[in-house]
Amino acid sequence: MPESWNMRLVGHEPMAGDGDCMHVNVRNGFAYVGHMSDRGTSIVDIRDPRRPELRGRIPSPPNTHGHKVQIVDDILLVNREKIPLTRGPFVAGLDVYDLSDPLEPRPLAFWACGGKGVHGMTWWSGRDAYVTAGADDVSNQFLVILDLSDPAEPLEVGRWMLPGMAATDAPE
Repeated sequence: MPESWNMRLVGHEPMAGDGDCMHVNVRNGFAYVGHMSDRGTSIVDIRDPRRPELRGRIPSPPNTHGHKVQIVDDILLVNREKIPLTRGPFVAGLDVYDLSDPLEPRPLAFWACGGKGVHGMTWWSGRDAYVTAGADDVSNQFLVILDLSDPAEPLEVGRWMLPGMAATDAPE
């Protein structure tokens, strides 16, 4: 099998040796790259795809992933989830940023959850983001619907989990 088909490499950015990328979203000539480690979210200028350039980072807290990113208009979502096999404090939730200035993302909000945090999110347009999140009284991550009509005030408007996941479902 060929390594690639119907594609060719036009540029490369070594990301300061931190190229363990997971999710990538592009907006207005900049790629926002989530990392599997606690290296944060990289901001790569790709306006000239032959010469991509790492231009900044949104830091992640210690022991915390920021490996999933999602952009709608000028709003960036970054997950916050415990990195497996790490010890120590971590942050569980979802960061919301304003990308009006693509090189200086401005924090708008943090939606906190429990458990091991937010794993991923799906948000393409409109107000509702579908998020896999945790809670301290639930055995694993589950679906949460967040209303982002005001991105500075994320509001949980729904959740769904399998029967038996919530601690209140445990038999007495």
